[in-house]
Amino acid sequence: MRAFPLIGSLLLACPLQADRIVLHGDSIVKGYAFGNYTDPSPLRTLHGIFRILLQANVPDPPELPVLTYLWRVPVGPVDSVAKEIAAQARRGDIRRGDWLVYEDAGGIDDSVHPAPYPDATRMYERYRASLRDMIGEASRTVGRDRLVLMTMFDYEPSAKCRWCRWDSPLDDGAHTGNDAIRDEAAAQSVRLIDMNRIMDAANQHALDRGFGRMVGPDGIHPNVYGNYVMVLAIARAIGYDTGRWDLALLAARFSHPAPGGDVERVWGFSKDPSDSERRELLESLRNIVNSIP
Repeated sequence: MRAFPLIGSLLLACPLQADRIVLHGDSIVKGYAFGNYTDPSPLRTLHGIFRILLQANVPDPPELPVLTYLWRVPVGPVDSVAKEIAAQARRGDIRRGDWLVYEDAGGIDDSVHPAPYPDATRMYERYRASLRDMIGEASRTVGRDRLVLMTMFDYEPSAKCRWCRWDSPLDDGAHTGNDAIRDEAAAQSVRLIDMNRIMDAANQHALDRGFGRMVGPDGIHPNVYGNYVMVLAIARAIGYDTGRWDLALLAARFSHPAPGGDVERVWGFSKDPSDSERRELLESLRNIVNSIP
């Protein structure tokens, strides 16, 4: 789905014509890459990293609005992803011509309506139905060709979030939450980023280098390098030629504070990379992202 002609250092694709790339999600979109929601660094959020890369590489870069869930704590009629998309469209938060990038790290049970408790059965079918309804609403707003879904990664999340295990079988013993996303995206002909596969490869590389995982100790939320991998995957999926992007401006922010960077230590890493190793890691992770179809 990335058959776009190459012009100069960028792909001639919809991102060059879009005014906005809307990131829609929950805690990962809010930004938790330092283990909190308060660190002032732009590296804490996906949109912060995305803005740095776009400003360094794209003339007249698009806006990056961030939308987070209301339906997690239902207010009035907003009690599902589909209804939330419809409400956001009525408010003008999402509009025709936007790219809408949808992230959901769990739990899977939250996305099934009516809520599964105490009946957590047929979860694969019910989660697909929830996604189908959301895709329908998004298609009426931004258009099916501008919606991007993604699978989700997890690395030994705590027992408190049993529904955050995206690669564990659901109640049918055969399908996972990621299977539901892949299968419904294929059935609806919607763009899909297999973020689970991409992050697994990036995570293994960081482990092999002896640094640690791409997520924090909770096993779910990406650290600053995990955010970076997600941003590259999103940018690539909607048509940017990230392999040609200049990373110097971003790399400076990934340095230790002494030379002017933002990162004293990488949350979730057991070994602290030197500044040169941090720059090398940005390059190698980019190569990994770009190597995965």
